[in-house]
Amino acid sequence: MKTIIKPELQEDKVLVYSKDVYAKDPNQIYIWDGERSVNIATYENWVNALASHKDNLYNVEKNDIYNTLTGEIIAERDNSVWDLVSHGDEMFDCGRNWVYDTFTGERIAERADWIHTLVSHDKTLFDGGRDGGIYNTLTGEIIAERDNSVFSLVSHGYTMFDCAKKKIFETFTGDQIAERDALVDALVSHERTLYDCGKNGIYNTLTGERIVEGRIPAMASVPRKIFEEAGLLERKVGDNGN
Repeated sequence: MKTIIKPELQEDKVLVYSKDVYAKDPNQIYIWDGERSVNIATYENWVNALASHKDNLYNVEKNDIYNTLTGEIIAERDNSVWDLVSHGDEMFDCGRNWVYDTFTGERIAERADWIHTLVSHDKTLFDGGRDGGIYNTLTGEIIAERDNSVFSLVSHGYTMFDCAKKKIFETFTGDQIAERDALVDALVSHERTLYDCGKNGIYNTLTGERIVEGRIPAMASVPRKIFEEAGLLERKVGDNGN
């Protein structure tokens, strides 16, 4: 399947992911720059969502939403948070039956069943979850349905993709584009390529090549400059005119 990519100014980005070891060891967040992985944060519990918003990186640990690099808790919920998304000037989070504006705490939508994922696509916010429906978040209109829970949505090129159990679909056509041996937890569009992750690692969705091994519950494509300015990555040759 060929995906047309929107023409846009390209910002150098890195892939950030969380890794769960299924043990008493802590959950860790890593940067992958295409060559190596660098640990940047450690949490006691599962980190099941990551999001880049306004040159900051945010993550979820259970009910709390953190600024990853400062460690500051910027929002708390009464129940587990399943996803975060940057949408225009705002950030939103979801879990259980609701969607919140992350910084104001305003509840903007509610569903009859658990909401697992959010995505910003073509200036519209969408959500998906346990009932298999994919919704326009603000209007409540169902735009697609799956036979199983929808765990992740992603905007990639001019279209949108979703995953339900082990299968990955083009959202609007319903075409299946890939399948894994285990559950797919998350999708990300990074450097013009679609990736998926889950129990066995991170994969190039269309080629099936595995680029990172391990149990990976969450990913985000994040501007490299955030980590250069924090001293976590070296500046590339050519930055700042050098």
